[in-house]
Amino acid sequence: MRSWCTDHHVDYLDMWEPLRDNNDLLVDGLPPIPEGHQALYQHLNVLGR
Repeated sequence: MRSWCTDHHVDYLDMWEPLRDNNDLLVDGLPPIPEGHQALYQHLNVLGR
């Protein structure tokens, strides 16, 4: 996905990074729990500054 975005001049946000080492923030390994959503929000908030 990252390389496709680069090739097509589209911004890429790595949403996996804040959850990668925090499996306890995921339900059944995929959708985040509320605390996981908070981690994603914090990740995006830092990127937006």
